[in-house]
Amino acid sequence: MLNPETEKFPAPESHIQYSHHPWDQHHYHHHQQVITQHPFNVQVSLLLPDSPSVPKEVRDVLTYDTQFYHITDLPVEQFSNPVFAQTFINNGEVYALSCDTRLDVDDSAAITPDGHLHLLLGKLTYHQVPLNGRLSRHILRKPKERFVVEMNLKDLGNQKKVTEALQEVSLSFNWWLAWIPKDPGVCPSSVAKYFHDLGYNVRERHTTVKQKVLGDTLMPLLTKQKDECMAKDAEKTNETEGSEDEVEPEELLEWIGCQALGVNLPSEATTVCEVTCPRPNVKVTNLCSAHCSGFFTPATISLMVHRLKNWLEQRSEEVVPWVCATVYGHPDSLVSWLGREHTFGAEGDNMYTLLLTRMEVQVFTVSGPVKPKRLYVKSNNNK
Repeated sequence: MLNPETEKFPAPESHIQYSHHPWDQHHYHHHQQVITQHPFNVQVSLLLPDSPSVPKEVRDVLTYDTQFYHITDLPVEQFSNPVFAQTFINNGEVYALSCDTRLDVDDSAAITPDGHLHLLLGKLTYHQVPLNGRLSRHILRKPKERFVVEMNLKDLGNQKKVTEALQEVSLSFNWWLAWIPKDPGVCPSSVAKYFHDLGYNVRERHTTVKQKVLGDTLMPLLTKQKDECMAKDAEKTNETEGSEDEVEPEELLEWIGCQALGVNLPSEATTVCEVTCPRPNVKVTNLCSAHCSGFFTPATISLMVHRLKNWLEQRSEEVVPWVCATVYGHPDSLVSWLGREHTFGAEGDNMYTLLLTRMEVQVFTVSGPVKPKRLYVKSNNNK
């Protein structure tokens, strides 16, 4: 297109969902539910004030015994094999994701911890596989050619049906794989040995951590923290008359994103940048921004949040007002929340942010539009 009509391509809708939950046992399950509903996590970004590096107790959760496995050219029917299903799917949680596929153009697959097989297939492959499915709700084309297939591998009847169906077509992927056994006495690496004994190329992968210190930074204060800080020492805050009583969730999430990218927001707007740090705010030192990449299960994320909370309670509120963790899903994962289809290409809802204070945890999730995005453009009659 030499002269695209860019005004006919409006930005897709997006919505920020915000909630806050006390740490008491009665409300504990609320934020825990958000974590468990998001199975495939590939990156965790942390913001920790007054910390030159990630605390050891937090770093160990993300790096120690969190290895996962990369398996090359593994056929999908191996997961529906009755031996594998009985040994691993029925006796633990299997997290498997095709890792070298592009969601909008390639066939892709996933195994969720509830034992369901998810396939996203092109029109040609779908017609070759004798399994029932439906049209993709979020990746539509003209002509329509993306189909979703879901099967429960814990069902003995489905195991035989899926195995026989997939043997009729060559459907192999490179996989990321992790397994959490029900019995703590069983080694999670048993799943790697199983596929290695079958002759497949299995490589162990480990979490990588990159971190940097952003130095002195203005950090937004939450409402309760603002009142306490002003009562103790009003000179330490940068609040001015006429400031908002509390920081809006959109502004707070924007600030977190800027810090993760290494953007130091000024206190006042300039001709170069009109984006400023939300008010009220306070200056913090040694703000550590860390990015951990791997393949994290919800159990690992839950333990990390628990360790972050314990570390936060040991620090002074004046120097560490709060901490946060942003969890990213795989951008080409075909499933997102609760095993639902990932809204690729339409502000995908494949991430969430947890902001931890001493009294509560605040949860931010970004969701895309409900309407599917069609990957075609109306013809230009002016040509």
